[in-house]
Amino acid sequence: MQSIWICRGDSRNFSFESFGATKAEALIEFAAGLRRHADETGARQSWVDEMITEAEPRQVSIGGFYRDRERL
Repeated sequence: MQSIWICRGDSRNFSFESFGATKAEALIEFAAGLRRHADETGARQSWVDEMITEAEPRQVSIGGFYRDRERL
């Protein structure tokens, strides 16, 4: 079964997700997206760095079913 990587993080006001074929790709996209968000909203670089550090990348199966982030 094919899989993808999802990287996600939540702030007080937003939920962020990125997707990639590899864990590294998902993390790269997550960091790039947070930087775009910071540019739009004026968020501090320290906040961006903290969100990247706290990111939760995980591998999921395409066509799989998950409950509470656990595959059934």
